Formats: sequence, structure tokens, C-alpha cells
Amino acid sequence: MKKILSLLAFQLMAAATVMAAQVNYKVTGELPESFKGCKMYISLVEGGTVVAVDSAVVSNGKFTMSGKMDAPVIGQISATTADGKKHAATIVIEDTPAMVSFADDKLAVRGGRRNQALSFFRTNIEKIMQIPNGEALVKEYRDSTTTKERRDEIVRLFNETETKFADAAKKFVNENTDNIVGAYVFTNIYSNYEPNELDALMAQAGDEFKNDAIVKRIVEVLEKGKLRMVGRKYTDFAQPDKNGNIHHLSEYVSKSKYLLVDFWASWCGPCRAEMPNVKAAYEKYHAKGFEVLGVSLDNSKDKWLNAIETLGLPWQHLSDLKGWQCEASSLYGVQGIPCTMLIAQDGTIVATDLRGEELEKKLAELLK
Repeated sequence: MKKILSLLAFQLMAAATVMAAQVNYKVTGELPESFKGCKMYISLVEGGTVVAVDSAVVSNGKFTMSGKMDAPVIGQISATTADGKKHAATIVIEDTPAMVSFADDKLAVRGGRRNQALSFFRTNIEKIMQIPNGEALVKEYRDSTTTKERRDEIVRLFNETETKFADAAKKFVNENTDNIVGAYVFTNIYSNYEPNELDALMAQAGDEFKNDAIVKRIVEVLEKGKLRMVGRKYTDFAQPDKNGNIHHLSEYVSKSKYLLVDFWASWCGPCRAEMPNVKAAYEKYHAKGFEVLGVSLDNSKDKWLNAIETLGLPWQHLSDLKGWQCEASSLYGVQGIPCTMLIAQDGTIVATDLRGEELEKKLAELLK
């Protein structure tokens, strides 16, 4: 099921700062009596940890915080009221003063163009993603008594919602390529960009967008992902087998009419669920020149080899046992597994990420 959990979990958190002119910020607020004596905090994510960088006590329903930041940054403003309830809102720390208020049992932020863009996104676009009874539908999908027809219906609903959200979010990003809010939304939806769309986006992006640290890392990975594009020649790599002997991808490309490189791991549920389809294709087309090469993102040799035996996978398997730091998957910018490439004997990538019946259909077309 395509990104159901991520649709339910998507929330704006803190984004990395960018290299820019120093920001002199001021945040004020007018809050109800329930916030009397509360301490308001501005927090950022630094090194994977949420860190409070400024605070102020609410007095007579008001508070003020001011200071300097190296650049505009997305963070969180929050407080815990006397009844133990935490209230929080996402805020952009920018040059234009921001005002925090409280309505409908939640904090709201008004401010400059970046905070306005953030508010527009939360109000008009993120709502698209809100599926009525979404968590109940996920639970129903996972229930073993749910029929295939009902599961297909649930998948269709989530996928349609995801598509609508992705389209609206991409439009938002394209309209905010000059600020950090557009950069942050991009970091949450980048997997929806085709290579040509990414190139066009980065060509029009301003420095505040392009210099965001997370955006830079994503673009680097997506550039590597272009090595898996259909029509390109494969890029060779070397990995050890279970005995520590080093093998090159080129060995297997040259020996088969079509080679499926399957990036997987023993701990990956979707990978294991897909193996019966790969096995069926292997049994049907191996004699006609189809071969499979498994490249595992495992850390544990025992778990890796046990999965191969348990699943009954008869083809060659390689792994450097570095998990997500696997050199072969990193080379190709693999961000999720299972991930596959189908390579012709001349070295051309002819298909990627074939799942279910798609693999057999493609092989039937190629190996007539």
C-alpha cells in the first residue's frame, strides 16, 4: 500500500537553516488566561535533537521574545498550560515580526511572507491529506479478515488522496522556490518528482531554497538515482558473497539475457512479501536467460543467510552487511526497498521497480 502511513504521519517539523544574512527576529503573543505564568519556548531541531533556543513567561496575557539567528529557520513555538496540556505551532523565525494567538484550542502564527506561506500550506493544502477515519481504515486494511476487494478499495482511496496532495504540494513548492518554507515542503514530497521536474525546480530555485542543508542532501541522492533511469547503461559495483568473495555486477550482466538486481533486506516486510513474485518469474524464465542478483541491506550475516534459506531464494546473493550504508545501494541512490533494476545483456537498464505481475509481464515481452 503506497505510503499510507506517511500520509497519516506527515507534519511540519523543524528544517535546517540556510546560509544567508543574519535574522533579527521578534515574536510576540496575546494569549488567554489559561496561559498565565506559562513559559513559551521556541525550539529547533539540532543534530536530531529538539533544543529550546529562546523562552519567555506569559504575563498579563502577553509575551515577547527577540534575538538573532544565522538565517531564516523553521521551528516550533510551544507551551504547557496548568492543566498539563501542551500547545504547539510551527513558526518561521524571520526578519518580519511574528504574532502568536490562540483560538479553537490551538496556537496560530501570523507574520511575514514565510509565515504567511506556511499558514497557507497548513490551511489550504495539508487539509487535502486528511482522510476521514484514516487510522481506522489502516487498521481495517491490516485485519486478516478484510477481503481483497475491500483492501483494494482502501488502497485506491489512499492513493487518490496521496496523488491530490502531491500535486497540490508540488504546485506550492513551485510557487515558493525563493524561501525556506518551499524548501521544507519539498523535503517531504521530493520522491514525487521525476528527474526532469527536479532539474527544472532547481534551475528556478533561489539561494535560500537551494542552500537548505536537507535539500542539498536530497538533491545529491536524487542525482545518484538517475543512474537507475531506464535507457542508461548500468554502473558497475563490487560486493562480497556469503564467503567474503568479491563479485562485480558486470559478471552477472554479461552472463544473462536479462538480469534483475534486487535491493532488499531480511528485515524488510515488503521485500519478503514480493519474493514469491520474483521466484515465480525466476522459475518461469530462468531457462530462457533471466537471472536475479540479490543485494542485501542487512547488518546481520546470520539473519541475511537465514532469510535466503527460509524464503528459498536460489540465485546469487551479495552484501557488504552495512545496512543503509551499503555501497551498492548508495551508489544508485536507493532510498527505499524493495528496489529493482532490470538490465539487458548489453548493459542497458530496461525497467525499474517492477512489482507483482509487472515483472512477469515485462519478461514475457522481452523473452518471447
